[in-house]
Amino acid sequence: MPFKTFTIKGIYGGLEDKEPVVKTGTLKELKSFFNHTLESGKSCEHVRGNYKINTDPPKIKTLVSMLNKAEHNVGRSVQEWYYELV
Repeated sequence: MPFKTFTIKGIYGGLEDKEPVVKTGTLKELKSFFNHTLESGKSCEHVRGNYKINTDPPKIKTLVSMLNKAEHNVGRSVQEWYYELV
Protein backbone atom coordinates (compact mmCIF):
# COMPACT_ATOMS: atom_id res chain seq x y z
CA MET A 1 0.00 0.00 0.00
CA PRO A 2 1.48 3.38 -0.97
CA PHE A 3 1.93 6.06 1.65
CA LYS A 4 -0.67 8.81 1.77
CA THR A 5 0.51 12.23 0.61
CA PHE A 6 -0.49 15.56 2.13
CA THR A 7 -0.09 19.19 1.15
CA ILE A 8 0.87 21.94 3.58
CA LYS A 9 0.60 25.59 2.61
CA GLY A 10 2.64 28.25 4.37
CA ILE A 11 1.35 31.81 4.15
CA TYR A 12 3.68 34.69 4.94
CA GLY A 13 2.17 37.36 7.17
CA GLY A 14 5.20 39.58 7.60
CA LEU A 15 5.93 42.99 6.15
CA GLU A 16 7.46 41.79 2.86
CA ASP A 17 5.59 40.29 -0.08
CA LYS A 18 6.45 36.60 -0.33
CA GLU A 19 4.83 33.84 -2.29
CA PRO A 20 3.07 31.11 -0.28
CA VAL A 21 5.08 27.94 0.23
CA VAL A 22 3.25 24.80 -0.87
CA LYS A 23 4.88 21.47 -0.08
CA THR A 24 3.43 18.03 -0.88
CA GLY A 25 4.74 14.74 0.45
CA THR A 26 4.29 11.92 2.89
CA LEU A 27 4.24 12.67 6.61
CA LYS A 28 7.87 11.56 6.87
CA GLU A 29 8.96 13.78 3.95
CA LEU A 30 7.10 16.82 5.34
CA LYS A 31 8.63 16.33 8.80
CA SER A 32 12.05 16.23 7.17
CA PHE A 33 11.35 19.34 5.05
CA PHE A 34 10.07 21.39 8.02
CA ASN A 35 12.61 20.01 10.51
CA HIS A 36 14.45 23.34 10.79
CA THR A 37 11.24 25.17 11.74
CA LEU A 38 10.39 22.55 14.37
CA GLU A 39 13.91 22.56 15.83
CA SER A 40 13.98 26.37 15.95
CA GLY A 41 10.69 26.41 17.83
CA LYS A 42 11.91 23.70 20.19
CA SER A 43 15.04 25.71 21.01
CA CYS A 44 12.81 28.56 22.25
CA GLU A 45 10.32 26.48 24.24
CA HIS A 46 12.09 27.19 27.56
CA VAL A 47 10.92 30.84 27.45
CA ARG A 48 7.91 31.48 29.66
CA GLY A 49 4.68 31.55 27.64
CA ASN A 50 6.05 29.49 24.76
CA TYR A 51 4.69 26.14 23.61
CA LYS A 52 6.29 22.71 23.98
CA ILE A 53 7.25 21.48 20.49
CA ASN A 54 7.10 17.84 19.41
CA THR A 55 9.71 17.53 16.64
CA ASP A 56 8.38 14.11 15.58
CA PRO A 57 4.57 14.48 15.45
CA PRO A 58 2.67 11.24 14.72
CA LYS A 59 -0.12 12.77 12.60
CA ILE A 60 -0.36 15.40 9.87
CA LYS A 61 -2.72 17.67 11.85
CA THR A 62 -0.29 17.57 14.76
CA LEU A 63 2.54 18.54 12.40
CA VAL A 64 0.62 21.61 11.19
CA SER A 65 -0.17 22.56 14.79
CA MET A 66 3.48 22.15 15.83
CA LEU A 67 4.64 24.28 12.87
CA ASN A 68 2.36 27.15 13.92
CA LYS A 69 3.42 26.82 17.56
CA ALA A 70 7.09 26.72 16.53
CA GLU A 71 6.63 29.93 14.52
CA HIS A 72 4.98 31.52 17.55
CA ASN A 73 7.91 30.51 19.76
CA VAL A 74 10.48 31.99 17.40
CA GLY A 75 8.59 35.17 16.52
CA ARG A 76 6.90 35.77 19.88
CA SER A 77 5.23 39.09 19.10
CA VAL A 78 5.00 38.63 15.31
CA GLN A 79 4.30 35.25 13.74
CA GLU A 80 5.50 35.57 10.16
CA TRP A 81 4.41 32.21 8.74
CA TYR A 82 1.05 30.49 9.15
CA TYR A 83 0.63 26.88 8.06
CA GLU A 84 -2.50 25.02 7.02
CA LEU A 85 -3.38 21.64 5.61
CA VAL A 86 -4.67 21.89 2.04
